[in-house]
Amino acid sequence: MELTDTDIAKFQRIFRKLYGIELDRDNAYRLLARMVRQVELVYQPITQEQLDRYNDENGNVQNEQSRAASDC
Repeated sequence: MELTDTDIAKFQRIFRKLYGIELDRDNAYRLLARMVRQVELVYQPITQEQLDRYNDENGNVQNEQSRAASDC
């Protein structure tokens, strides 16, 4: 993902508002880039193969979720 000057400036404003700390552009860029990378790593979709392997090890999660949803 390409971080724009607008993205960095917005991050600086949010950081200052939340933490009361003024970040220079370089530090803001570095922290924002790390945060974006963490989100990319955490929110990766899993493949069907990974889901199948998980279900084999832990029971069929998809059916349990469907049952739980229909109980609501």
